[in-house]
Parts: sequence; structure tokens; C-alpha cells
Amino acid sequence: MKLYGGFVHQVQWGGKSPYETVNGQMPKGFENYLNVIFGTLNPSGKDKTDFDLENRVGNHLCSLDMGMEIETYGATIFMYRQSFIEDGSLFYLNNVLDGLHGFRIKRKISYGAAFEVNEALVEFFNSKSQGGAEFIEGDGKYRGKDDYFHHVQVRDGWSYYNRTIGSPVIPPTTETSWRWPAYFFTSNNRVSALHLGLKGTFLQDWKWHTKLTYTHNLGTYNAPFGEGVKQFSGFVAIERTFLSDVISGLTGQVSCAFDTGKLYQNSAGVMVSIRKAGLF
Repeated sequence: MKLYGGFVHQVQWGGKSPYETVNGQMPKGFENYLNVIFGTLNPSGKDKTDFDLENRVGNHLCSLDMGMEIETYGATIFMYRQSFIEDGSLFYLNNVLDGLHGFRIKRKISYGAAFEVNEALVEFFNSKSQGGAEFIEGDGKYRGKDDYFHHVQVRDGWSYYNRTIGSPVIPPTTETSWRWPAYFFTSNNRVSALHLGLKGTFLQDWKWHTKLTYTHNLGTYNAPFGEGVKQFSGFVAIERTFLSDVISGLTGQVSCAFDTGKLYQNSAGVMVSIRKAGLF
């Protein structure tokens, strides 16, 4: 048995922003780099606005990770939990219901059956709580309204080239604005999701894997979706590696994916690919 635990601290800082900055420049330099690393509360300096002085330099996101892995003769079992830290709500256990729970089992032995499932993953994701609907400071007892992936200075949010960093179930507004109102980077950061991933073989020479995700989406506290929006997304792929004395390492794959629900436009796609590995 192996036990895992860790604290992950990630920050966006520096750069330009017209919001709550001095002449459009967010705090930079080595002194502020140290403020970013140590999460200095109420940092001083002439290059900071009241927003910086009352908070911290940069857009901080953290997580607490815990996991346990069990090795048996026939399988590896892995269980894990990831908790979110956005503005201190977790310290007061206000958003303890939010987080990612996962369970994976991977078989070590194949018996050569016509159809086998060799690996299975189940995940449950929740970000609906956010510590409550109100942000209240005072006496260090209550925070709330964490508004995940949003930031007053960094208006394009926790993203890179307008793609969400870290979670595929919190989409950028550009993917949903045709139907749902825009609010900063994402119009939907209050989500519960159930994800199933399976991988295996059939007829011994063929491999298959699938990913199935169901989400219930409430929008944001500032712009809610009412009773919520349901969404289902799926992916299925089969592939085979062909062994030949002339050309080795040639793999063919056929895959299809689809979205159905009211968060995204209903869509489907098919891809056929051929990959070559190694030397000719």
C-alpha cells in the first residue's frame, strides 16, 4: 500500500491588465516573485493598488491532494481526493463539499478472452458549493462565493489562449455564450460531474477505450442557470497495431465523439487515423 499527500500552489502574476493596476501593469520583479511564492498577505509597495494591498499579488489557486494505492496480485487499485483552495474557504471548511474524488482499478493479468475490460476509472467532481452564495469578511469565520477560475485583475481567468487550465468541465464562455450569459472568463463554474473511463481489448488484437461524462450545471452565483442544465459527452475509440515483416508499428484507429444536452450545441464527429511508430 502506498499513501500520497501534497499541496499544489499555482499562481498567475505579472503581465498587463487594465483592471485594478498601476498604469496597466500588474506587480512584477523579484520582490513580488517572493510575495507570489509565499502568498504574502497585505504586501507593501508603490507598484500596488488597494486590491493588491488588501489581498495577495497574483491570481492564486491551490489544491490539497490525498491518495492511496493498493497493489494486489491481479490489480492495482488507486483512490484519491483533491480539494480546492481559492480564497480561504477551505480553511474554515466552508467549501469542503467541493472537490474531485476518483477510483481507478487496473488489471495486471490478461486471460485472452474475446472481450476484456483491463482498466476502469470513476470520478465525481463537484464545484457547486464554493463556500456559499455570499462573500463575507470579518472575524475570520466566513468567506464563500469563491467564484472559481475568476479574478478581478486577470479577467481572462484561469486559462491559456482561452482554454481552461486543469478542468474540462468548467468551459470558457466562448463555448457557451451562444445560449448562456457571459460573466468574466466562464459562465459556468458551479458544476457536478460524473465521469467513467474504460479501457480493454476484444478479439485479443484490438484495443478499445471510452470516456463518458455527465454534468449538471448551475452557471455562477452572479448569473445562475436557474434549475440547472444537463449535459452528456461521450467518446469511443478502437484501434489495432498491425505487425508486418515489411512495415512494423503501424496502428489504425477509428474514434467518434458526441455532445448532447443544453450546455453546448449538440454535435458529433468521427475520426479515422493511421499512425506509424519506429523505423520503416
